[in-house]
Amino acid sequence: MTNPSPSNYKSKQKNITSKILLALTLLSFLAATWAIWQHIQFRQAAFTKTKTELQGLTIKASQDIEAIFRKAMGKVDFIAKNLSSGQLDQSGMLQQIKSLIAEDPNYYGSSITFRPYGYDPTKRLHAPYFHRIIGDSSKLELAQIEDSYDYTEPDYDWFVRPMKEGRSCWGEPYW
Repeated sequence: MTNPSPSNYKSKQKNITSKILLALTLLSFLAATWAIWQHIQFRQAAFTKTKTELQGLTIKASQDIEAIFRKAMGKVDFIAKNLSSGQLDQSGMLQQIKSLIAEDPNYYGSSITFRPYGYDPTKRLHAPYFHRIIGDSSKLELAQIEDSYDYTEPDYDWFVRPMKEGRSCWGEPYW
């Protein structure tokens, strides 16, 4: 029986070690690839679920907003019809815009704004405005917009645009 040479033994040992290291490297690469794939799948599933939930919330919110606006428009149309026919006097008009705000916490304020000399031929502007008091939103305050500024100036799109277009318009929210 012959003894294997030390260099031959070291060569075989190096070869086995290299194969083990190569196998471990491949195994690590496969494990890392699998982990990355799992992470991508998880992210994609989470994104899809979140997107679906947000779409549902957005649809629900837009339906809620539409219901709020429809209710308000019914009241606004009622006020306009009764003002136009002369069935609503100054105190009734004020009571109607006050109740519009009081009935819904989503509203900050509401006004009935007239064209120049449209309400009173001796008074250029008239715009009673009920709004919530900052700090105590359960209380309402009556203000006259015309006492603060001339709402017929071009900067006030909320008045100028409907007058120009001859129809009701929704404007930007008041922040």
